[in-house]
Amino acid sequence: MGPNECDCDHMCAGHPQCMAIWVYDKDQCWYTCTGAAAPPTDTPVKRSLDIEINLSVKEATLASIASFIAARVEGELLVPASRLDEKITFSAKKLTLREAVTKLGLVAR
Repeated sequence: MGPNECDCDHMCAGHPQCMAIWVYDKDQCWYTCTGAAAPPTDTPVKRSLDIEINLSVKEATLASIASFIAARVEGELLVPASRLDEKITFSAKKLTLREAVTKLGLVAR
């Protein structure tokens, strides 16, 4: 598997909600699919927000995105209370996790 296969279309085909993150420096795919049974993924060692990634999100709530990322990074992520249940569809390649967090409207500290 490579960066082009670590996305919602490949990792969670047929699932209504998904998030997939390709981590370039470790050649790892972190993903979660909701709405149906999906294979579990290992919880990786906590990483810096400065790692380079690809990000694919389909119809996931901002709260679930923040929770998924926060379990894998150093530091805290904050979600604006008024946006907790907002559903997000987003895709970006070759950016840092910090840039992705900012683009999604989350706050890292």
